[in-house]
Amino acid sequence: MKKKTKKQYLDDGYVEAEVVKSSNSLRKGDQILVNAEEYTSLGDDDLLNAVDPKTGKSTIIKKEIVKVQL
Repeated sequence: MKKKTKKQYLDDGYVEAEVVKSSNSLRKGDQILVNAEEYTSLGDDDLLNAVDPKTGKSTIIKKEIVKVQL
């Protein structure tokens, strides 16, 4: 299966976000993609799926550690 490009993720409703607090496999300042609908509907303590646009690898993180870039 071919890895999605960053543009494909953005076209599928993902938005760019920045990690503001290091956690497990992510470091402060890392750029990731999160589903916009999921991000807006969850509380800060809830978990959401984050995608590394460089590798296509996804991970589950707490919403409170990311900031969506508008």
